[in-house]
Amino acid sequence: MIQVQTLRAVISIGIGLSLATIAYYYSFAFSLLDPLSRWTAEGLVLLLDAVGMEVKRSGAVVFSGNFGVAIDPGCTPLGPLLLYLGAVLGYPASLIAVLKGCLIGIVFLTVLNFIRVMSLFLIGVHAPSLLEVMHVLVTQSLMILAAVGLWLFWVQRYVRKAHA
Repeated sequence: MIQVQTLRAVISIGIGLSLATIAYYYSFAFSLLDPLSRWTAEGLVLLLDAVGMEVKRSGAVVFSGNFGVAIDPGCTPLGPLLLYLGAVLGYPASLIAVLKGCLIGIVFLTVLNFIRVMSLFLIGVHAPSLLEVMHVLVTQSLMILAAVGLWLFWVQRYVRKAHA
């Protein structure tokens, strides 16, 4: 039989994830993510410059030589962040644990996303035949797995530890 506490946790997480999904949908519907796309493109330019690659940016488009990518809202960390934050905010935990979880998630998933877009850009330049598979199947899946894995880590490290 399901315990009341477990049922509350499942319902809370469900509500949190539902609200995150709605927020994600409406952010696409009203182009609220254009500044985040441009910010991601600017970060990509800074990272590629740091490794000695000559790149240029125009809005949310980054290019080098004959290769270029348009950073759209799906290229930002927002999707995985909303998934993660919806689960953290929906999980019954102390305010301190939730704040730590939010901060850790925002930093970790943002850094990981910059690594993702940088690696995709480099793949596009050096192995363009692999770009579509790496973009659609591999790196997007890894971002979702990272969000879920980070949430499991947060529950184990900051929530369960506090209840032990």
